[in-house]
Amino acid sequence: PSYMIPDYLSILPEMPITINGKIDRKKLDTYDHQHNSPKNTIIPPEGEIQTIIWEIWKDVLDMDHFGIKDDFFQIGGHSLRAIKVITMINKHFKVDYQLKDFFDGPTIEEIHKNIKILRWSSFEDTNDNTQKVTEII
Repeated sequence: PSYMIPDYLSILPEMPITINGKIDRKKLDTYDHQHNSPKNTIIPPEGEIQTIIWEIWKDVLDMDHFGIKDDFFQIGGHSLRAIKVITMINKHFKVDYQLKDFFDGPTIEEIHKNIKILRWSSFEDTNDNTQKVTEII
């Protein structure tokens, strides 16, 4: 299946070994796994909302080498981390962002779009002029 095919390979000068002769997984995580290919061009966040989401991802993933088009799950995220991200997004932006929406669009770019929609819909719910606003759209 396509999800089992790696996006990139990292070539190391040698495998880190523990004193017991096993692969040292902790040292393996410290290697710089950055890769430079056109597919992985990093697009930085633009604007306040994208920057805040990027900072949340940075805290949760404990890394900062990703852009707004990178897939959360392909850069080290998993479902438990996704829940943590969603909790932080909901708390910061005062929205009701759902796990399903996160799985449907696991990029900062998609999350940004969804937050704008959620904020707009909550504005419409509280605004007496909803009819006028929707007519303008």
